[in-house]
Amino acid sequence: MSRTTYVIRDGQLVEKAKALQSDGPFFMRDIDPYESPITGQTITSRSHRREEMKRHDCIDARDLKGELRANGTRHRG
Repeated sequence: MSRTTYVIRDGQLVEKAKALQSDGPFFMRDIDPYESPITGQTITSRSHRREEMKRHDCIDARDLKGELRANGTRHRG
């Protein structure tokens, strides 16, 4: 038997799966500035971060999820 989870939206109980659906755009805020561990420069935006990582042939550890490590285990990301 499966369980259904409900949440309150606009004062009404609705199924959580239906409450999460959105017809509108999704906006993500930009990152907080930080110092690059590679160059020491201040990274101020996602695009700047992507450029920096590409320039220095780096990848985000979150992109490794499921990849096989040298010791034979899978990266959990």
